[in-house]
Amino acid sequence: MTTDTPQDPFAAFAVAQEQRALRERADRSQDLARASIARLTGRRLAESWMATNAAPMTAELAVVRGWLMDELQNRMTAPRFNAWIDAECTAPAGIWISPLRYLPTAPAA
Repeated sequence: MTTDTPQDPFAAFAVAQEQRALRERADRSQDLARASIARLTGRRLAESWMATNAAPMTAELAVVRGWLMDELQNRMTAPRFNAWIDAECTAPAGIWISPLRYLPTAPAA
């Protein structure tokens, strides 16, 4: 009988420790990525979103788009975010709506 779990308790512990370390590294990487996205200007955030539209979809791109979407949602009021999503959903195929016009503008200096 074969299983994915090592029968040796020390080996099982080592595998669990390695999995925990990998999860912690992934969490730190995600935190760093989200912090980097949060520092983008509104224009750069919108450009980053638009740049992902034409790229072939991969699991990694889906995660990045999720992070970008989260930051866009954080910066917009709910009515503006919903208006942007509605515009995206009703646009003809292949037409992408930039979120830039839905983002708040910075106060004039």
